[in-house]
Amino acid sequence: MRALLCVDPPQDPREPRPQAALRLANDSVQLAHLQHQSKEYVAALMSCAMALLVWPDYPPAHYQRAETLIAVKNYAAAGAALDRYLRRAAATAEVYRARGLIHTELHEYLKAIEAYDQAARLRPDAPSLASCGWAYLKLDAPRPAQAKFDAALALEATNADALCGRGLARLWLGDGPRAVADIEAALRLQPHDPEFLLQAACIHAQASRLLEAQGGAADRRAAQCREQAVARLRALMNEMTEEKRRTYWHDRIESEKALAPILRSNGYLELARTYGR
Repeated sequence: MRALLCVDPPQDPREPRPQAALRLANDSVQLAHLQHQSKEYVAALMSCAMALLVWPDYPPAHYQRAETLIAVKNYAAAGAALDRYLRRAAATAEVYRARGLIHTELHEYLKAIEAYDQAARLRPDAPSLASCGWAYLKLDAPRPAQAKFDAALALEATNADALCGRGLARLWLGDGPRAVADIEAALRLQPHDPEFLLQAACIHAQASRLLEAQGGAADRRAAQCREQAVARLRALMNEMTEEKRRTYWHDRIESEKALAPILRSNGYLELARTYGR
């Protein structure tokens, strides 16, 4: 989100505001924006409070407050701040994207899909469409998710987030080879991204299961997929600092059901002995 510092808020003619109040509110929001960029979130919220003290309906103050509340993961309060903003200002694609993020974090996936769709209608872009696809995946709906990821990649072929998401959607639809191709393409774009490395391990592991079900010549490719899954986990651990590795292993790796096909492999057991102690 980017603070809308140049918005000229509508005024109720029955409640005229002096120019001094407008200047103070605007200066306070600009200060809040700078504080937010410096990650001084408490100070940014205080500056927003100052702006709203002199002008309770000042839209940029509510918007900046929403941006900062999202940064500190207070999503319910951020949604309320956006509601206050929308009472006096028009919705934009940026506002709908923020709404989609808030709904996603609150596990309100249908509302998130609606918000991201609104954002894409106002200004089609790959991030909005990809985020909509991820919301569909949260609802176990891989087919509409793939459609959204396809639309995102039609606009931006190198969007790694959309490639990763489409890989998962294709996997759930039983298309292991193209799922692997998508996640590997995402990793070529962002080779050190921990989340992509974990998703790659999961996709390779599940692709091995699909290949095993075919039998015959596919068994060799299934074994290669299991090796790739372990390699991605090893790379993922190498991206972590020493103090984070065991915590991440316990919190994310051990609880990841998609890795089930590789749990008895020598490579996985070696990693478990190293990081699972």
